[in-house]
Amino acid sequence: MRAMSLKAADEGLLPAQKNHRDQTCKLQARIWGLRQGMYRQPAVPTDFLASFDYDLQELVGNTVKMDQAVDTLAAELKNALADLDRVRELEATIQDLRREVEAWKQRHAECKHAATTMAARNEEDIRRIKHLTEQLRQSESARTILQQQVNNKRNLWLTLHDDPDERAAALSSLTRSATPLSGQTLAAPPGQGYMPSMMGSRPGSAGTFSSGFRSGGSSDRSGSIAHQGSRGSLHGGNFHFGVAQPFQGIPSSRSASAAAFHGPSQPWRRPSTATPITGSDLSSMGPAGGAAPLSRPPSGLHRGARVPATEETGSPKERKRTVPVSLVRADPKDTESIAWAEEFEGFFALVYGFCSSYFYDLPQMAPDWKAHIMSEADGGLWDYICGICQTNQDQTPGDHALRLLQDPESRTYLLQRLLLQHIVLSIFTYEGWKDYSDDIDDEMERLEKDLAAVKPTKSHERQAILDRRARLVAEMSEGSNAAAFKNYKVTQHHQQLKSMMAPFLPRRTGKNHNITNEAFFDLYTITTTAWELSAKLFRSRLTFQWTWTDVGVLFTADTQEPVDCPVDRLLLQHERWRVKLCATPAVTLRNDQGMTITIKNILKSGVLLMRN
Repeated sequence: MRAMSLKAADEGLLPAQKNHRDQTCKLQARIWGLRQGMYRQPAVPTDFLASFDYDLQELVGNTVKMDQAVDTLAAELKNALADLDRVRELEATIQDLRREVEAWKQRHAECKHAATTMAARNEEDIRRIKHLTEQLRQSESARTILQQQVNNKRNLWLTLHDDPDERAAALSSLTRSATPLSGQTLAAPPGQGYMPSMMGSRPGSAGTFSSGFRSGGSSDRSGSIAHQGSRGSLHGGNFHFGVAQPFQGIPSSRSASAAAFHGPSQPWRRPSTATPITGSDLSSMGPAGGAAPLSRPPSGLHRGARVPATEETGSPKERKRTVPVSLVRADPKDTESIAWAEEFEGFFALVYGFCSSYFYDLPQMAPDWKAHIMSEADGGLWDYICGICQTNQDQTPGDHALRLLQDPESRTYLLQRLLLQHIVLSIFTYEGWKDYSDDIDDEMERLEKDLAAVKPTKSHERQAILDRRARLVAEMSEGSNAAAFKNYKVTQHHQQLKSMMAPFLPRRTGKNHNITNEAFFDLYTITTTAWELSAKLFRSRLTFQWTWTDVGVLFTADTQEPVDCPVDRLLLQHERWRVKLCATPAVTLRNDQGMTITIKNILKSGVLLMRN
């Protein structure tokens, strides 16, 4: 038998392992002492001793195995402790790496945010550069036009002061005055002759904006959306009573009162690839016909209870104005129709403000003034007025027109009608955009013919034509020659409107001369606004129809709105009042975009009424 004992090497054991080995050694020592005691007893049988000795040997062997198991367990424990230390080191390393990853993620997010911010700033800078470039282009165009207007006004001033002594006295007075010139500037050599441009709509042009929204024939004369075949119709043709046409003056015949206010007119130089428009070309174009108008003191605007209101300060474009909402026929929930209705009402109010400012207070119509109007443009102006005012009850052509002209309220609306009808038929049609280039003129005319030939039910074909026409107008409005072309066309249309309005303005004597001059400046603002509205109409890709109610027809509350009578509309209709004059047209919108055709009545016609 082998008994265990502690050795010096056992000092390096673990405390529990060392204690276990110490107890094992003591146990073996006790077993060995027990065996020795049994062998000393003489009465113990030999067989028993042999069996007892065998059991003791097995017991000692078991203690040895237990000690070995404890040693193995201690070794594994040491390895586990070492592994634990390594695991802790790995955990610390992982934590460090995790913190580094989080730091990298944060830096990545910061870099990504910085990149996004820089990209947004870059896009914003690009948009701003484009915006500033466009502003620069527009400012340059506006500067060129304003410079041309200044030159025209200087030429106008010198033309009006053609006497050298009068000019010297005026210059001396202006030099001594501390008051800045309001609307009048000096310079430019005089001497260029007057040749107004009278390019009205050609016979055969339609009054419908797109020339494709026609129903033809006659209506019930109640101001419905259909074109009327009698007075108030929008169909063109040779001039005769009962057909709505723009005023067409005659260049060789003009009134003395208008002659001094017409600047020199020069032909439009069409752009070509060989000779692009330059600044020098712009300076040689025809006059703009006006600039910033003079400020006028309030004089008290005369108007009825339902008419558009306007203030008398500044130009028509600067005046605050309101329009009666009763003219709107569109559904209030239809934002597109309401927007167009407000657009047209604003323009109608602008024209009304101009007419009420300059034509309400006029002297009593004298025989020479009547004869002067009748002789204007070889009688063309008087024929134009009679065509609007003619009724079946007139014994002499023009009796109704004279009655309207003699009444201040009616006169204002009559002159508003003269202006609006001419603008609708001459500026709001494709013919108002002629003379840009031969190619575009030919294509615009061809598109107009194609639109007239297309059946109203073929919306896709109509829309393709409208889209192409909108692109052409966009090119004429935003192209490199847009500013020069706009200046030329606005001047051309302004000359026509001046020829129409000049006979109704005071003769150029004393302070009346300044009023007449200011009226022409304000008329230029109206012409410019009409041109810009015409561009919007063409580029909207919609079709607009204008309906003028005939004089003498029974009033209909559904399609007409009285502008001079506060009485309830249904009562007026029940009492069978009749239309004395249609001042503003009814407007209908047609939209061929999409799968269905949409037709909307957006404005009623504004009318003056008379008892039956």
